[in-house]
Amino acid sequence: MSYQEDFILRLARRMGEVLARAIGLAKKADYEESHQVLEQGVGAELGMPFAMLLRLDATSAARLLGKDKAALFAEALRTRALLFKLAGRDVEGAASEAHADAVAQAAS
Repeated sequence: MSYQEDFILRLARRMGEVLARAIGLAKKADYEESHQVLEQGVGAELGMPFAMLLRLDATSAARLLGKDKAALFAEALRTRALLFKLAGRDVEGAASEAHADAVAQAAS
Protein backbone atom coordinates (compact mmCIF):
# COMPACT_ATOMS: atom_id res chain seq x y z
CA MET A 1 0.00 0.00 0.00
CA SER A 2 1.34 3.41 -0.93
CA TYR A 3 1.67 6.28 1.49
CA GLN A 4 -1.17 8.14 -0.25
CA GLU A 5 -3.52 5.15 -0.02
CA ASP A 6 -2.64 4.72 3.65
CA PHE A 7 -3.26 8.42 4.28
CA ILE A 8 -6.68 8.29 2.60
CA LEU A 9 -7.67 5.16 4.53
CA ARG A 10 -6.70 6.75 7.84
CA LEU A 11 -8.55 9.94 6.90
CA ALA A 12 -11.66 7.96 5.95
CA ARG A 13 -11.51 6.08 9.25
CA ARG A 14 -11.25 9.32 11.25
CA MET A 15 -14.04 10.91 9.24
CA GLY A 16 -16.22 7.86 9.89
CA GLU A 17 -15.64 8.27 13.61
CA VAL A 18 -16.68 11.93 13.46
CA LEU A 19 -19.81 11.13 11.46
CA ALA A 20 -20.76 8.27 13.79
CA ARG A 21 -20.35 10.51 16.84
CA ALA A 22 -22.54 13.20 15.26
CA ILE A 23 -25.25 10.67 14.41
CA GLY A 24 -25.11 9.26 17.94
CA LEU A 25 -25.70 12.71 19.40
CA ALA A 26 -28.59 13.35 17.00
CA LYS A 27 -30.22 10.06 17.99
CA LYS A 28 -30.13 11.33 21.58
CA ALA A 29 -31.91 14.50 20.35
CA ASP A 30 -28.81 16.65 20.91
CA TYR A 31 -29.14 18.24 17.48
CA GLU A 32 -27.10 21.39 18.08
CA GLU A 33 -24.16 19.44 19.47
CA SER A 34 -24.37 16.91 16.64
CA HIS A 35 -24.01 19.68 14.05
CA GLN A 36 -21.08 21.20 15.95
CA VAL A 37 -19.30 17.85 16.13
CA LEU A 38 -19.88 17.30 12.42
CA GLU A 39 -18.73 20.75 11.34
CA GLN A 40 -15.68 20.93 13.60
CA GLY A 41 -14.57 17.35 13.00
CA VAL A 42 -15.00 17.40 9.24
CA GLY A 43 -13.33 20.80 8.99
CA ALA A 44 -10.38 19.57 11.02
CA GLU A 45 -9.99 16.39 8.98
CA LEU A 46 -10.32 18.08 5.58
CA GLY A 47 -8.12 21.00 6.59
CA MET A 48 -10.68 23.69 5.83
CA PRO A 49 -13.57 25.10 7.84
CA PHE A 50 -16.80 23.29 7.06
CA ALA A 51 -18.66 26.60 6.68
CA MET A 52 -16.21 27.62 3.97
CA LEU A 53 -16.67 24.34 2.14
CA LEU A 54 -20.44 24.81 2.23
CA ARG A 55 -20.08 28.12 0.39
CA LEU A 56 -18.37 26.44 -2.57
CA ASP A 57 -20.31 25.07 -5.49
CA ALA A 58 -19.88 21.34 -6.08
CA THR A 59 -17.35 21.66 -8.89
CA SER A 60 -15.17 24.08 -6.94
CA ALA A 61 -15.30 21.92 -3.83
CA ALA A 62 -14.30 18.81 -5.79
CA ARG A 63 -11.48 20.65 -7.55
CA LEU A 64 -10.17 22.16 -4.31
CA LEU A 65 -10.35 18.97 -2.24
CA GLY A 66 -9.41 16.43 -4.87
CA LYS A 67 -11.28 13.25 -5.70
CA ASP A 68 -10.81 11.31 -2.45
CA LYS A 69 -11.42 14.17 -0.02
CA ALA A 70 -14.37 15.39 -2.08
CA ALA A 71 -15.94 11.93 -1.77
CA LEU A 72 -15.50 12.12 2.00
CA PHE A 73 -17.00 15.63 2.01
CA ALA A 74 -20.01 14.27 0.11
CA GLU A 75 -20.47 11.62 2.82
CA ALA A 76 -20.27 14.34 5.46
CA LEU A 77 -22.98 16.25 3.59
CA ARG A 78 -25.15 13.12 3.53
CA THR A 79 -24.67 12.76 7.27
CA ARG A 80 -25.55 16.43 7.68
CA ALA A 81 -28.74 15.73 5.71
CA LEU A 82 -29.57 12.90 8.11
CA LEU A 83 -28.96 15.15 11.12
CA PHE A 84 -31.35 17.73 9.68
CA LYS A 85 -33.97 15.07 9.02
CA LEU A 86 -33.66 13.64 12.53
CA ALA A 87 -34.27 17.16 13.83
CA GLY A 88 -37.40 17.48 11.67
CA ARG A 89 -35.74 19.94 9.28
CA ASP A 90 -36.58 18.10 6.09
CA VAL A 91 -36.11 20.99 3.66
CA GLU A 92 -32.55 21.62 4.88
CA GLY A 93 -31.94 17.88 4.83
CA ALA A 94 -33.03 17.62 1.20
CA ALA A 95 -30.80 20.57 0.25
CA SER A 96 -27.79 19.00 1.96
CA GLU A 97 -28.48 15.68 0.26
CA ALA A 98 -28.68 17.39 -3.14
CA HIS A 99 -25.38 19.17 -2.46
CA ALA A 100 -23.82 15.83 -1.50
CA ASP A 101 -24.96 14.27 -4.76
CA ALA A 102 -23.55 17.20 -6.75
CA VAL A 103 -20.17 17.03 -4.99
CA ALA A 104 -19.98 13.26 -5.48
CA GLN A 105 -20.81 13.67 -9.16
CA ALA A 106 -18.21 16.42 -9.60
CA ALA A 107 -15.58 14.29 -7.86
CA SER A 108 -16.11 11.22 -10.04
